[in-house]
Amino acid sequence: MMIIMDRNFLGLVISVAYLAFVIGIGYLIYIRKLASSDVVRKVVHIGVSNWWFVLVTCFDTPLLPVIGTGFFIIMNGLATWHGWTQKFFGLKEEKKHHGLVYYPASLLGLVLLVYVADFPLHAATAGVLAMGYGDGIAGLIGHRFGRRKLPGSEKTWLGTGMMFLVSCVVVAGVLLAWNLSGRMFVPVILSTAFIAALLEAVSPYGLDNLSVPFGVAFWMMMPWW
Repeated sequence: MMIIMDRNFLGLVISVAYLAFVIGIGYLIYIRKLASSDVVRKVVHIGVSNWWFVLVTCFDTPLLPVIGTGFFIIMNGLATWHGWTQKFFGLKEEKKHHGLVYYPASLLGLVLLVYVADFPLHAATAGVLAMGYGDGIAGLIGHRFGRRKLPGSEKTWLGTGMMFLVSCVVVAGVLLAWNLSGRMFVPVILSTAFIAALLEAVSPYGLDNLSVPFGVAFWMMMPWW
């Protein structure tokens, strides 16, 4: 019991230190005017998704991860509603939707699925990383270089293409890490990346922070794989 508690406490310490580092980097980029607020948002977006590796490595029970993600749901909600994200990070568009709340909510949901419902860890991992890296890099490239927008959307064809490509890399990496590179290796990669890109493209108001991780996770855990 003592070993388990020590391991989880170490995970808590690493989690707090790492998330403080990511948020601090975002704040530093903003106050030093090293990049636009869009870049700040995506840097933090990508960085936070790496916390999932801490979860996988350090936590044996869901208690502390559930408390932590629940805390960030509340804090991100307050930051959005009171305009703190605009004041400290220049994120003006965040008050128009609740993407910052949906992000930790999706992490909380996947944590519960993995620890309580015995959901496949590789599927949840792919969902988190597709949201973090796929959506993050798609946003950076799409906003900077994208010209042609999707019909009825502010998102671009280039961003959607990047979402597909990055998701392919993410899914391939997860399958290889879990030694799941069988005959369905390529079909799983392509179909999951397509699902991720489609969900990101059609989800407005920050809802892609819910639709992408859960959509990818449930698609990858289907029994035919």
